[in-house]
Amino acid sequence: MALATNDVVEATPIEVAALDGYPLAGELFTGPGPRRAIVIINSATATLRRYYRRFAEYLVADGFDVVTYDYRGIGGSAPATLKGFRAQMRDWGQLDFPGIIRWCDERSAGSPMLAVGHSVGGQILGLAPNRDRIKGMLFVCSQHTYWRHWPRSHWPRLHLLWNVLLPGLSHAMGYFPSPWVGMGEPLPKGVAIEWAAWARARGYIAEVVGPEAGAGYRSYQGRILSLSFEDDHFAPARAAAALLAEFGSATSEHRHLVPAHRGLAVGHFGYFRPNMRDTLWPEARYWLEELAG
Repeated sequence: MALATNDVVEATPIEVAALDGYPLAGELFTGPGPRRAIVIINSATATLRRYYRRFAEYLVADGFDVVTYDYRGIGGSAPATLKGFRAQMRDWGQLDFPGIIRWCDERSAGSPMLAVGHSVGGQILGLAPNRDRIKGMLFVCSQHTYWRHWPRSHWPRLHLLWNVLLPGLSHAMGYFPSPWVGMGEPLPKGVAIEWAAWARARGYIAEVVGPEAGAGYRSYQGRILSLSFEDDHFAPARAAAALLAEFGSATSEHRHLVPAHRGLAVGHFGYFRPNMRDTLWPEARYWLEELAG
């Protein structure tokens, strides 16, 4: 089926309250005619919502409404200065994502609600208290961050990142200067420190946040499709599979792709670039259509 161009897409800035009332900047993408479902896109760490705009427009042209948003401390949801700003990575899953779910639930009048999570955007599903409202979620490069899931050749670099750079620079500067190491937007101090703690913990999020968090992952009964890529050094296949294993009650599938076989280079951030529209995006579209239908 030929998809309509993005001239039929209406993009509306929105402000949504997280569960604790914190204002989150977002955007609602919609189009004409009947809508299949509403899709929430959860960003990767330190990544602005605008990065997902073309993918959102692609889904809208196929009959979905889509919401993108910035987590607290990122982009339009960040204060004037991150120094002294109190936030943890768990807030993105326990407060921000569920606030978006609640807003979409009020707007969608019971229609199917789906989600797409890029990297940490998939990891936080189990933290949301209203996660069961999400019928299914597409994970893109989403991974269990415990460092031993990576090949041994990566361990020295990961040790430096999780034990030295993130905690050290965050404490010294009052925030984490992500652009210094090529990692996108600056991060609030507490977010960066907790991110590093998740990566150092064999027991992952439950070990850091508490056993109730682990129960949230085990109890989710929706569907999950996880896409990982051979050339993604931030989310190797073993780490992607380990994250899926946390969702013991979900109906899940892991597809590990070798982009070079299609003449592509994807890595950790290439999937959402517009040049993937005709090669990789249809697979996601078909899966979301199946869930919505």
